[in-house]
Amino acid sequence: MTVKINGTNTAAAPGVTGSDTDTGLVYGTDQVDISTGGTARARVDSSGRLLLGTTTSRSSAAGEHRLQVENTNTEGLSLSRTSADAGGINVSFIKTRNGAVVQSGDDCGAINWFGDDGTDTNSYLARIVAKVDGTPGSNDMPGRLSFQTTSDGGHTTTERMRIDSSGNVTKPNSSKFSTQITYVNEFKGGGTVMGHATPHLDDGNDFDATNNRFVAPVDGAYYFSWHVNVDMNTGGRSEFHFIFRKNGTSVDGTIGGRAYGEWTGNGWEHIHMSMMMNLSASDYVDVVTGRSNMRVDGGGYGQFTGFLVG
Repeated sequence: MTVKINGTNTAAAPGVTGSDTDTGLVYGTDQVDISTGGTARARVDSSGRLLLGTTTSRSSAAGEHRLQVENTNTEGLSLSRTSADAGGINVSFIKTRNGAVVQSGDDCGAINWFGDDGTDTNSYLARIVAKVDGTPGSNDMPGRLSFQTTSDGGHTTTERMRIDSSGNVTKPNSSKFSTQITYVNEFKGGGTVMGHATPHLDDGNDFDATNNRFVAPVDGAYYFSWHVNVDMNTGGRSEFHFIFRKNGTSVDGTIGGRAYGEWTGNGWEHIHMSMMMNLSASDYVDVVTGRSNMRVDGGGYGQFTGFLVG
């Protein structure tokens, strides 16, 4: 094949070609393009970045990457292994402190997602980050994975779930609450919505202390537990009823949700009920009394707790 030097040096007529005059190399100032069929397909720019499908480097909050692929459809990057064995292909992230051992907390690689916000492409949507999770040493490299998303109105991520080096899975921002019952030796009539204090635990801020109810932030299955001390103070046979409600309607006739007890004579009895139910976003759950003239003692004896299962 004859190599030709063409003085035009454009994508349509590259400076260096073979017999196909619209396919070859186009030289610029500190950069070189690969052109096929008269169109620039790749560029090595002045910073040594390899750009595929574009001749302009794109930046993000994670920098301008050394390898960039752009396209107008879903055809991006494909990795294949064709050996006749059980092995698969790998993508590896490697971190060293310039040849020295890494330290606990070091970021050893991340997968980032960005979106164009109308200004630039520097706003994070989500991240998965791998970090050192303890003191490393020879053949000893504890690690953790952090799963992060960006809240509405934000542009940087917050950790939503973590898998640590011991395999523990934690979701620090998943909806959960716990609050005390406010009554101390108070008689309550039937249908009374039980009062609760400002929660001492309220990840997600989903407990409405003003209306004494939990409000679901998302669709899902939720677990609830409620307990209290009660006394009818009648000297005879007493019955105790408390009921979970969903959106103001008792659920005890459909999926359970009622605590019931009997007591003969004076004295306190501890009542507990728990259940799991499906909720849609904005559904609320509260607790009401099922009988009149029950003396309720919350304080240090009663709590209402709940959390999102999934």
